[in-house]
Amino acid sequence: MGWFDFRRKGVARDPVSDKLFEVIFSNEKRKMSEYGMQVVANFIARTFMTLKVESDKKVNQKALSISPNPNQNASEFWRDIVYKLVMENEALVITNDTKSLLIANDFTVDEFANVENVFSSVSVGNFTFQRSFISSDVWHLKLNTDDWRKSFIKTNEELDNIYNYVINNVKMRNQFRATVGIESNAGLNNQTNVEGSLKKVLDKVKNSITSDSIAIMPELTGIKYDEKSQSYSAGGTGVDEISRLKKLVIEDVAAMLGVPVAMISGTQADTSGVADQYRENVVMPILIMIQRELQMKFNDPSILLSFERDMSIVRNSEQIDKLISSGYATRNMIADLFAMKPTEGGDEFIMTKNYEQANKGGDVVD
Repeated sequence: MGWFDFRRKGVARDPVSDKLFEVIFSNEKRKMSEYGMQVVANFIARTFMTLKVESDKKVNQKALSISPNPNQNASEFWRDIVYKLVMENEALVITNDTKSLLIANDFTVDEFANVENVFSSVSVGNFTFQRSFISSDVWHLKLNTDDWRKSFIKTNEELDNIYNYVINNVKMRNQFRATVGIESNAGLNNQTNVEGSLKKVLDKVKNSITSDSIAIMPELTGIKYDEKSQSYSAGGTGVDEISRLKKLVIEDVAAMLGVPVAMISGTQADTSGVADQYRENVVMPILIMIQRELQMKFNDPSILLSFERDMSIVRNSEQIDKLISSGYATRNMIADLFAMKPTEGGDEFIMTKNYEQANKGGDVVD
């Protein structure tokens, strides 16, 4: 068996992906799909601004939780990584000569089966590295096996068409219309002069209407101005249609990424249930993936990721108490569920509730 050598472009430089975006979003077309992705991606990324990194190695602790690079603090760094991970389905982080952690904008990757992948043409900001990086030198994170964006954009092409139709319809519905009548006995030879004079008059009228809150126009001999626009109600502006389309596309993105819609829209008063669902289905998979990547690339199993002021343990305190007091789980088992460090003596089972079998007439009743 020879080496399996498969060369592909990273998502940020994928010509097929670029072409798809160009076709769908060309000619000033409203990017409804992109709008929905940005809203949901920003929501997930903001969650990771409170990410806390702990490590027994002080060097790793400082780099990951205080100062990853000279231009970003830790909150901005983790926010940008997760945003890129969601928006582009993958993120690449490299280490430069000064040991700063940098998030790549563009890159090309050569994938191999028996040796480490090679990353080249890596760009950060306006700078492109001339050297290549191997897998052990970088963090390469992927959100899904397949690029979810392409499936979403393909299935939502019609939403973009509908949105553009609504916008154009609103423009036509609320368009300012008028006619100008001209009394002229000029012959065909003077037609050009008439058109030139008319254009000057129309330009002055248009500028007066669009730039001033009060437009006063003089009556000109030989030119009759007649406004044809009809009054329209606020309900006919198309705002409701646009709002519904925006909500629909956000709901579609949220569904594909597993984010409860109530978390984003804020329509539900009590979000404790959906918050736990969001934590389990969206946040924790990303957190664990990043944690395992850091443990492997830094060769530091002590790296532990959690969140500052994580209220999920408070919301589940009653269930936690039942698990520990019944002797079903230890304190460290619970700590592991909530990405917390183990405590000394936390592996002992503690039972505070007296559970026993009840005998009635010789029969055992559970």
